[in-house]
Amino acid sequence: MADNLLLGPEAGVNHSLALLRADAFEKQVDPRVDLGPGIFFSVDPEASISGSLSSAHGMLLSLRLNPHGATRWISVHLQLGQADLRQVQMLGVVCRSQAPKSVTFRMTLRSGVAGGFVDTMFRKTAVAYNEPSVHMDVIDLTRDPSVPREAPWREIILMFDTTAIEVSLLNFGVFSI
Repeated sequence: MADNLLLGPEAGVNHSLALLRADAFEKQVDPRVDLGPGIFFSVDPEASISGSLSSAHGMLLSLRLNPHGATRWISVHLQLGQADLRQVQMLGVVCRSQAPKSVTFRMTLRSGVAGGFVDTMFRKTAVAYNEPSVHMDVIDLTRDPSVPREAPWREIILMFDTTAIEVSLLNFGVFSI
């Protein structure tokens, strides 16, 4: 069998995630914090929030956040670029995470459309536990006509509760079939 290099619509984001895993940093929370090429943290700019974002070599991202009042959103955005899904039947995510106390978060595929965007939620809620755990989910594109097969831009967004959280994303990957 000959070696094969298959580049799907997820290749760019997986490369960005690999660069983030190879980096080490500690950053303070701001409304938008760029974490690496095509990856950024976002929080409601009207919120008062303290905390830090950090990464160690071989690990993706740790969030330690403490909102001080009403906060509309806390999220991590993984940009997929145009990510042509015309030949894709399923788009999936796999996440390895850990938290001192259980933390839940949801994920959505955001696709740019004329005049805005369309969000397609992944069906399962991810849970980070005291021990490292793995979460996997897929969007079955053959059954979900709301996902545009072509879009000028796409993101996978991890949406966290707007309460105090401490969670480590140990690894993350996007795949397509």
